[in-house]
Amino acid sequence: MNIKKAVGAGLLVFAIQFAAVSVAGNTLGPILGSSAWAGYLWQAIMIALLMAIVYCTAKWYFADNTANWINGLYLGLIFVVTSFTINLLQTIPALMAGRDVLGPIQTYISGWPFWITVAITIAATTLSGYISGKCTACNTSTTT
Repeated sequence: MNIKKAVGAGLLVFAIQFAAVSVAGNTLGPILGSSAWAGYLWQAIMIALLMAIVYCTAKWYFADNTANWINGLYLGLIFVVTSFTINLLQTIPALMAGRDVLGPIQTYISGWPFWITVAITIAATTLSGYISGKCTACNTSTTT
């Protein structure tokens, strides 16, 4: 397993997801409005977007690395740790400034969307590793 590339892929997932959420929020927010179902629809859109981003990034990672379900599982864990580390680094300045950020973080981590995100990330990378490892046509080079 190439840890350096895996962490880089995790950073890429974080950046793409951040940009996608920003664009989707600015685009879909006004369209969805504040109706009762808008929050659930927003969560469904974000879950689908996350699955696609993570799966495609994992496929990219496995193009040059050994693909199997266990490496996919490890890759998912690296993605989660990378994302969590970035979020933690973002809170350090607020903590140093004396702001109470631990309460909101605890609320976020205890909510179901956080754990769904973790589960989807690990499931998508594990599936990507499994499929990439089983698909011989996906792993053959066409150099002449």
